[in-house]
Amino acid sequence: MGRGFLRKLDVKGGNLADVAAVLNEFQRSVQGEPSAKVEGNKVTMRCAGFCPIMRAALTLNIPWIWLDTNYALPVIEGVASIVMPGIKMRLASMKSRGDSACVYIFEL
Repeated sequence: MGRGFLRKLDVKGGNLADVAAVLNEFQRSVQGEPSAKVEGNKVTMRCAGFCPIMRAALTLNIPWIWLDTNYALPVIEGVASIVMPGIKMRLASMKSRGDSACVYIFEL
């Protein structure tokens, strides 16, 4: 998936702007609102709208937090690491924990 985004966007570098571009393309592919942007020495992505992981959790009758932790978060971090190996993701907030949005921060 991540490598397909690299080809589609013709991303060759490994900088934060490329990480943001690939994350935005990923968001488009899952019906999300692209929101990744470079802020200083990090990329921030805020997801406040439709959550396909919540929808999947409800459909499959499994805990949303479990699906976030074991599927969604590794996928998102993996997409970013295709552009910049070693980049780390942390969460400032998570909808599955009751916050109004998921806020992902990507840093080296």
